[in-house]
Amino acid sequence: MECIKCGAKMNSLQVPLCEECEKADMTAKSNDAKVILDLHIKSQKELKLLPDDFKISDSGREVATKIIRELIAVGESSETVASTVFGFCYGYLCHQREQEPHV
Repeated sequence: MECIKCGAKMNSLQVPLCEECEKADMTAKSNDAKVILDLHIKSQKELKLLPDDFKISDSGREVATKIIRELIAVGESSETVASTVFGFCYGYLCHQREQEPHV
């Protein structure tokens, strides 16, 4: 398994973070899709891939966490999960912007 934050190889299947990232107080079990989603959103904001004020609705969070759970259940890599979450968030952001009233 790889760390979901930095991609380092790990032996543990329970915590999807390497020791260095875990030391930064970002612990999460691999079956906790909500925490994984939050970690990815936070990381995307830090990398400036998403705006700092990006928010996702409760129904959007539900859909994203279900996708994450399914990907984990079929054994997808952390890279696939990360790419999927990024794609979901970017699509969500684009949809939000389309819904904004045009002045």
